[in-house]
Amino acid sequence: MTKPRLRFAPAPTGYLHINWLWAKKTGGTFILRIEDTDKERSTDAKKFLAIQHEQLKTDRLMSSREYAERMAPFLEKRGIPAPSIARIESMLPAIRDRARTFAEAAEQLDYFFRDAPEMDQKVAAKFLVKDNAPRLRALREAFAKASEWTAAELEARMNAYLAEANLQINDVTQPARVALTGRTASPSLDQVLTILGRGASLARLARGAEAADR
Repeated sequence: MTKPRLRFAPAPTGYLHINWLWAKKTGGTFILRIEDTDKERSTDAKKFLAIQHEQLKTDRLMSSREYAERMAPFLEKRGIPAPSIARIESMLPAIRDRARTFAEAAEQLDYFFRDAPEMDQKVAAKFLVKDNAPRLRALREAFAKASEWTAAELEARMNAYLAEANLQINDVTQPARVALTGRTASPSLDQVLTILGRGASLARLARGAEAADR
């Protein structure tokens, strides 16, 4: 049996439109096409956004491959030329549950595609300060000793450093997050580190420590 491919009716009504529910029940595809809907009866933007988010975050409704292909142009609009579809697809588990639109997804993945993250200067002024410079260097050294660049080993290395330095996790995670991503909101630190890889992660932590020393 061919799986159904459905869309909003021209005059959608109800809290959740029946076509979306039927697509979800049968494993079909729901297309968010609203350009010819009845605007007078389609004024709840939050409803459309919620339904779109449900489609985007559910692999059964949109494959990770299709998601990556459709999101790539939004990365290009942010100045990232010809992003690898396979690379985007590998990153999706880190942001797919939170990104409500392709534009939000591109914004949340932006710093993974740059040599250095675009730094939020207010955030940098708060977290990349002199007290945090030696902590970032020590954390970098702890990560550099990892024999395998995996989430489990990186977490173990960080926990060992925290115990040795008698620090709490919040003492280092936000400065490290800012050094790695340029912002305070991101996927978990171990996800960021593993996606960036060893070389990029260690380089960004080193630059963050240098910035904190200024």
